[in-house]
Amino acid sequence: MGTAGSPRSAFGLDMYYCANHAASCSTNTGNLVTATASVLNMDQQFANDPIHRWLVRAFEGLAASPVWSEGFAYDDEAGKLYGNRRVTSSSGLSLEASTPTVATNFDINNRLQINGRESKGEEAVAGLDG
Repeated sequence: MGTAGSPRSAFGLDMYYCANHAASCSTNTGNLVTATASVLNMDQQFANDPIHRWLVRAFEGLAASPVWSEGFAYDDEAGKLYGNRRVTSSSGLSLEASTPTVATNFDINNRLQINGRESKGEEAVAGLDG
């Protein structure tokens, strides 16, 4: 990973932890804000909630308009700082049929449900079943 003084990583990505590619800022929480692939002239933008989970991620091209983006929400219980992530908005990409998009995609045991059945296989391996 890069640092604020030298944002270039070993993979040719510039990593920024402050808005507008700033080297430092008072809002730096240690969360990545922008990853720039200089060779492709593209940015991947991130926004996080107060407990550092993704709320938005987007790829932007030359025109600074998103090539694709996803918005996220979490089904937190009152007073608990965890929850299942679901996609609440997306553009420029197709979601897999197993992608949770509403809180009711998870059962009372936090297991991912697809078409009323418990999801098995890839989703469980990826940790999406709660």
